[in-house]
Formats: sequence, structure tokens, C-alpha cells
Amino acid sequence: MSTQHKATTHRDRETTGEAMDRVTFRETESQLERVDALVDDGQFPNRSEAIRAALAQLVSEETRGENDG
Repeated sequence: MSTQHKATTHRDRETTGEAMDRVTFRETESQLERVDALVDDGQFPNRSEAIRAALAQLVSEETRGENDG
């Protein structure tokens, strides 16, 4: 990967106003490159925000699906 992204734990707390737990997971290089492209294009300030947005969307969709059925 060509782009280096640093941890932003203290800034994450300032952005959201809440304390956050750190979650570690494995992902393919190609998927992370796609996330990095979103960051590089300015759609998200960092990887954490991009992944956080994706997770929020997933949870929202799953919750909506539970309420529909």
C-alpha cells in the first residue's frame, strides 16, 4: 500500500464526543486500498471514519430489516 494512515484515537473522541473502544480486524489489501482511495479523495478524513460510516450503515440497514419483518 502506498498511503500511510496513522491512528487518530484522540481525534476520534473529539469528533464524536464519546469514548471509543479499539477494534482490530483483518482485511484484504485490495479492500483497504479501496478504503484508502475514499480517504484520498476526501470523502472521509481517515480510515477509521470510513469504516465507522460503513458499520453504521450496516447496522442501520440490519435494524431496519428486523423492524420490517
